[in-house]
Amino acid sequence: MRPVLIVLALLIAVRLPALAEEPTRVKPIEDRRPVTGVALLDRLVATPPLSGASLSPDGRFLAAFRPGSKPLQRRYLAVWRVPDSLADTPDDGLWLEDAMLTGFSRHRIHWTGWGGGAKLLIADESGGITLFDADQGQLTPLVAADEGGGERLLPRLLSSLGDDPDHVLVQMADPSKPRFPAVFRLNLKTGARTRLIGAWPPVITWFAAPDGTVALGEGFRGRTRLLYGRSGGGTWRPLAEGDYFADETPVPLGVEAGAATALVLSAKGRDTRALWRMDVSDGSLIQKLAAHDRFDVKAALMDPASHRAVGAIYDADRAEQLVWRDSLRTLIARVARRFHVDQVVKADVSHSGDRHLFRLVNDQGRDGYALVDSAADAASGGGFVMVRIKAAPDPARPLPQVNRRGVWIDLDRYGAGEGEMHAILSTPPGDAPPDRGVVLIHGGPVSRVTLGFEPLVTWLVANGYTVLQPNFRGSSGFGRRWRQAGYRQWGRAMQDDVVAAARYLFDRGHVARGRLCAAGGSYGGYAALMAVVRDRRLFACAASLNGVTSLPHLVNYLDSRRFGALSVPRIQGDWNREQLKDVSPLYLAPRFRRPVLLLHGNRDKVVLPGHSAVMAQALEGARRRVSHVVLDGAGHRLHRADHRRRFYGTLMTFLNRHIGPAGDD
Repeated sequence: MRPVLIVLALLIAVRLPALAEEPTRVKPIEDRRPVTGVALLDRLVATPPLSGASLSPDGRFLAAFRPGSKPLQRRYLAVWRVPDSLADTPDDGLWLEDAMLTGFSRHRIHWTGWGGGAKLLIADESGGITLFDADQGQLTPLVAADEGGGERLLPRLLSSLGDDPDHVLVQMADPSKPRFPAVFRLNLKTGARTRLIGAWPPVITWFAAPDGTVALGEGFRGRTRLLYGRSGGGTWRPLAEGDYFADETPVPLGVEAGAATALVLSAKGRDTRALWRMDVSDGSLIQKLAAHDRFDVKAALMDPASHRAVGAIYDADRAEQLVWRDSLRTLIARVARRFHVDQVVKADVSHSGDRHLFRLVNDQGRDGYALVDSAADAASGGGFVMVRIKAAPDPARPLPQVNRRGVWIDLDRYGAGEGEMHAILSTPPGDAPPDRGVVLIHGGPVSRVTLGFEPLVTWLVANGYTVLQPNFRGSSGFGRRWRQAGYRQWGRAMQDDVVAAARYLFDRGHVARGRLCAAGGSYGGYAALMAVVRDRRLFACAASLNGVTSLPHLVNYLDSRRFGALSVPRIQGDWNREQLKDVSPLYLAPRFRRPVLLLHGNRDKVVLPGHSAVMAQALEGARRRVSHVVLDGAGHRLHRADHRRRFYGTLMTFLNRHIGPAGDD
């Protein structure tokens, strides 16, 4: 009845305008149907309205990446002034307006970090450092870019020196030993540098306490990781050393206040890494702060006021936080209830501890931010004021629903060995019959996938595809044994896990036989190509983005890099060149019987574009079905929306042709 009454009201208003003192206003009916088609593609590849946010130490400014003024542009670093009081913020949130633009796009930036007050440091990929003074809205070059060739030793921010707002501590290449870093005090007004510690081979990373005391150094000699601590007379002495691949040496995260202890990750007597407090005088592990029996702890949550650890982070199905400071744990819960989100991640906090920045995670791909001010509501007794930060209106229509959950796959059941493999399963809503599917293989391979919004997965599921993302042997986050089980197993045990993923989909009725494709990027692209060579009865096609096709070429390239010893043994081990060829798609081209899609950015410096180019030539020479697409201007990661759009669109066309409704292969 309600729509009819609205129509009648409109008719009366038109026929008898004199009866009303002002025109009748009718609120439009909100369209809550999920967005689809081209509009969905545009949403999924679009640059997020706000990302990578950080708060200045005094809490007065917010820095974040925002889209450019044209569609499908890169993200640019901008800075906003936060109101002195948040108490009068409108109900729909704090709108970021009148941004100060730095002119730096995301792909150019190596890191950003706040110095004292409102001074934002921007380090670019060429080795230069620029200062953005938020109070003045001015850019000032501090360190010139490194014009030399080869692998640059890029600068690293060590400490902001809170008691000295005009200086920061940085590590940079030492002119006397340019392959190793020295530690400098950098003047933020003049750019002058004072060397405090000279290069100390083999140290490549220094760690400093908040007061600027350098207390720890990490170095590598071949595949041996070494930790160094301070010694008398300005020298350094070894604290620990061990095989990088055996995970024998603690992994340093940072030095705590007082410079007496450091936070490290160590497996010490167990399979998974725990967060420990280490005595930097002798390298002993003195206190276990956080641990999990099944998953590695990967990071620490720090309190910028006390400069001590207050929590830890690990990945289970999704990122989880272990917070032992009661006040912070309570605040996170309050923020989650206030903004109706499933996950709240601590992003930043002012040095006074009064103003907090949190990231709000949701399944609609618009992870937002919230500011919490504990000093803004003094008139009502010092309560908290919580406001959501907005840089663009919320979309009128939601994204399609995606059912995502973590699953454990019994490898023995599917003939892939002993143990269980974790995976993320994403399915369309409803009880649709078995249909099309994609085994989506992550890169790295020492990496992993978790629950959370993934635009590519949403795109695939919205178009009717079930997606399974396996955390195969060699993936990180599941302990030492699982990570090491993937060493020297390219094309072998790691590939067995891809097969187990396919059989799991068939066994559980998620995908029909003949309707499954393998896809992935980087290592995932390699594994997708190997899937249709080794197991073409399971896979109907393969799609590779920036994928490896020749292990001999990859090993040669990595051997030419400075730290090749930290990656080549994990790939090659004691295999010779011929054995590497046996598990390289490039040398197996005549055995391909399934259609292949190859996409590659022509500026990829991680997996060189030649991998896909020569693979396409080999397949064409063997008269196999192959499509080769060059993404002009793209690197290993697709930072630009137009590159993502072409990738998503090309992939969907390929899948629909070979395993979609029109597929007949």
